[in-house]
Amino acid sequence: MDLDPKHYLHTFYGVDGSISPGRFEVELARRIGAPKRRRPMVRAWRRYLQQPGREGVEGFYREVLARPRERLETLVYSLHLPFFEFYARAVPPLLPSSGRVLEVGAFTGGMVNYMARACGALEWVALEPLPEALELGKKHSGASGVEVEWHLGWFEPSLDIAPVNTVLLLSVLPEGHLEANLSPELGEDGFLGQFPLDRQLQALSGLLEPGGRLIYGHGPFLGRNPGAVVNLINLLGFGQTERLGEGDYVLVTGVMPEKLRRREAVVKTAASPPDKVAMPT
Repeated sequence: MDLDPKHYLHTFYGVDGSISPGRFEVELARRIGAPKRRRPMVRAWRRYLQQPGREGVEGFYREVLARPRERLETLVYSLHLPFFEFYARAVPPLLPSSGRVLEVGAFTGGMVNYMARACGALEWVALEPLPEALELGKKHSGASGVEVEWHLGWFEPSLDIAPVNTVLLLSVLPEGHLEANLSPELGEDGFLGQFPLDRQLQALSGLLEPGGRLIYGHGPFLGRNPGAVVNLINLLGFGQTERLGEGDYVLVTGVMPEKLRRREAVVKTAASPPDKVAMPT
């Protein structure tokens, strides 16, 4: 089985190479042509860059999938190609030999289907908030020859998914933080103020089994302060925390505790010596 990520993405998703975010509108012009026709897509892209949160994310990806003729789904994977290649190389050695693995924010299945081909002994589960993406992801799973258990929804408490042994959060949290004016480096206060991960990670309660592994990749922002994420998940109660990679291409992993500490406990702990890790209030 061919596990080269570039060849896989070309075969199943039509990806010919990577593009930078700065070239996205140029590529839109090439594919869509008339300014009037591409204007809604450009507006959705700019909201995605400037408006963190669900609304900007949903609007952008819905607009992408509403244009199958222009193959904009392919553009999304071209934007993510360097990180896709990093995850394809770095994640498999961290996975267990058996059990259930969930990818959060699976979009149309590029990563989860690739991992299912590479690590077929595991049970693969995908969570995706957009019905359009989920249905297309199911079709891609079938075309890729893999079995994936798909679920519709955002990553939030009370998910109706049977517990899993591993959760992959790869370039998906926090949603929509793509603004280019972020400092190249952020101190811990600034990083955790910008990215409220302590609240978002509470959705792991009841989902990730105690002793299971979180594998977290933050896309192009984790390099600004990966140590802040390590400190955060330590404060939440994770064990065996580890940082892998360098620069923007970093993974943070940890083993799920019996019970996650709540935000209030984290803030209190962070405010007390000797930890002195400031958390957002």
